[in-house]
Amino acid sequence: MIKDFVSKKPALFIFNILLSVVSMGSSAIGSVIFAYSFNALNQRNLAKFVQMNFLFFAFSILSDVTTYLFCVYSKKMIQNYNHDLRYHYIQSLIKKLIFLK
Repeated sequence: MIKDFVSKKPALFIFNILLSVVSMGSSAIGSVIFAYSFNALNQRNLAKFVQMNFLFFAFSILSDVTTYLFCVYSKKMIQNYNHDLRYHYIQSLIKKLIFLK
């Protein structure tokens, strides 16, 4: 059943996977940049510290936006899947009722 759903809406499925990968990747990159920022602060390099913090905030914003979009579109995908399940279940009940008559 899941294979059928993915084959019906492959773009939404691939979009969700891409959002998830970008979200996790930008979060990981942001953490690494934050470590470099902290090292620059320990070395008393204020210019590099400020630059790394801007990069950290940019990746944090990217991570937050893609996480939000992933949540929204994954809920849409789950909702569509539930609608398909209900439709097929109702169709099977109707076929059984027609067959019993």
